[in-house]
Amino acid sequence: MSVLNSFFSRKVFFFLVIVIFTVAFVASHTTGSSLWFTYFSKLSFYNKTTCYIGYLSIASVIGVVGFAAVYKLRRIPFFFDVGTLWKLFGMGIVCAFLYSPAVYDFLYHTPSMVFFCMGVVLVSYAVLRRFVYIFLAPCLFVFLLQTVLFHYYGVRITPFLIQEALHGSKAEWCNMLNFGNVVVFLLLIGVVAITCMLINRILRNRNGWTMCSTASFFIAMACISNVFIHPVKVHIATVWPVYNLNNLYSSFVNAQSQETRLLTTVAALKSPAEVSSAINTVSPNSGVVLIVHIGESLKSGRMSINGWKNDTTPWLRNHEHVVNFPYCVSLSSSTCGAFVTILTDAKTDVQTAADGQGGPTVGSVLDLFSKHGFHLTYMAGARTISNHRAQKAITTKDFQTTFTWLAEKLTSTAENVLYAKPRYHNQIEQIAHHCQENPDKNLLLFVNNIGSHGPFDEFDAETAPFKPFDVSSFYMGPSNTDVAEAVNNAYDNTVAYMDDFIRQVAESLKGRPFIYIYIGDHGEALGEDGVWTRAAMTDYYASDSCLVPWFFVYSPEFVNLHPHFAESVDNLRANSDKVVSHAHFFHSLLGLFGISSPYYDAHYDICSPAVRPYQGKVPSIRYRTNTSPLHAVN
Repeated sequence: MSVLNSFFSRKVFFFLVIVIFTVAFVASHTTGSSLWFTYFSKLSFYNKTTCYIGYLSIASVIGVVGFAAVYKLRRIPFFFDVGTLWKLFGMGIVCAFLYSPAVYDFLYHTPSMVFFCMGVVLVSYAVLRRFVYIFLAPCLFVFLLQTVLFHYYGVRITPFLIQEALHGSKAEWCNMLNFGNVVVFLLLIGVVAITCMLINRILRNRNGWTMCSTASFFIAMACISNVFIHPVKVHIATVWPVYNLNNLYSSFVNAQSQETRLLTTVAALKSPAEVSSAINTVSPNSGVVLIVHIGESLKSGRMSINGWKNDTTPWLRNHEHVVNFPYCVSLSSSTCGAFVTILTDAKTDVQTAADGQGGPTVGSVLDLFSKHGFHLTYMAGARTISNHRAQKAITTKDFQTTFTWLAEKLTSTAENVLYAKPRYHNQIEQIAHHCQENPDKNLLLFVNNIGSHGPFDEFDAETAPFKPFDVSSFYMGPSNTDVAEAVNNAYDNTVAYMDDFIRQVAESLKGRPFIYIYIGDHGEALGEDGVWTRAAMTDYYASDSCLVPWFFVYSPEFVNLHPHFAESVDNLRANSDKVVSHAHFFHSLLGLFGISSPYYDAHYDICSPAVRPYQGKVPSIRYRTNTSPLHAVN
């Protein structure tokens, strides 16, 4: 027994355990596992990640040799005592699983991350001593927050996620500051504080040279463990905390650059009304009402007209004068980006498109209607507060003004802007009154309101059809099934509220030639595959969150006004089973009214038999529809 106790208390047992620990996790990597020689037989070895780890391996080996020499000259212990090594090993495991969500994606890289944690903490403490927490504590908090995001929402911090956070309204932030979130926030601070206290308890009064030599050894071990992973699977995420810090920094920088790019691109666009164009389907006083409604945060799969289990759109589902496109792909996961792809001739998202590849060449399609006698009114609802800080938004990267400026830029020909608070249903009276005051004018109403945007509370709680509902836990990734169902019920109530809104608007326009066009900006992730977030997901096109509504509601008077309108509606019905996208909107609006323009392309006009379906990325459909199945090129 004394022999066994002596063995278990020796360093040789500790090193045997970490070797077994490494082999056990690496062995779990069953797909493409290879020995070291695959590095030299696979060209994929020569990529940035493996090269970086290779250089780090060389540096750590040199460090081990150098500290060995110091050990010989100064007779300083090269390793800590075995008890401290065990504590460091335990600390490394805790840090890897608490402060790096990458460990859950790359489980076979766990040894690398554990050893990197040990090495980085040792070197940091050796250099900075107790001042290390000025650097370490904020980093650990952000890393822990990222892990919580990963488990609750299924996403990482990305440029889009940062943009969404920066665009968040005061009401959204106040909603997030509920009691439960404050408790979680304080718990995270507590976990970080306890981690820092444990690190200090383990390392205080320890020799700095010994810290550095031990750190060099474990960093070398981290690099060596990567040798047994197939080079294709070696990932920079194993290098903790370099990957975490680089990801956060690059995400923020990219968010800023994408925002600036969007603003400067749109600011430089010329109006399509500057070139010659014509319209012969309506006269200046035909009394036509065209409503263009860009919906907020509604995805196609949550509409009962598309087969959703809850009857969220009973009026649309039963109305005979509706043409529905269940497969419309949103080209941007942000509202700002979606506004541009919908209203301009952009073929892809401005914020992520390569230069000269699908970006807009001309400004808002609404300008052409203003040119040809339509009186444009921007029905802003409670979505924003009017301001004219365009230059400030561009030069100072004032994210809070981005949406306002874009909306004003794309509706610059509007004769007036109408707001309706507190509920956007107040717009119904505004629309009816505005149309009654102008019975003979051709009116273009551009509608945007809060819709199904978080916190999913835009509905009448007393008449809500789906109960119970919860408007306080949106995007909280509730593990409780009942809470998750209540959040989804709240979202469905907002969809039903939208359906009733359109019903009342259509009834107020009865007897008048009108066409109501609704298209969504982006969808939501409400627990599918464990993802709870806005549109800023790790892969926007991986789920049906990128599928948004696009439908037309028209009056018989509109169809009878001109043969072109009847033909266009017939073509809409014939094309309704096709996969379309935001890129089709600009040209379809021109085609619907027969506006000739050099910018018109019939291949993107869903009112034309020459239309070509969307050919980009599409998700696998998660909902049933009463139309044909999805067909598109992935």
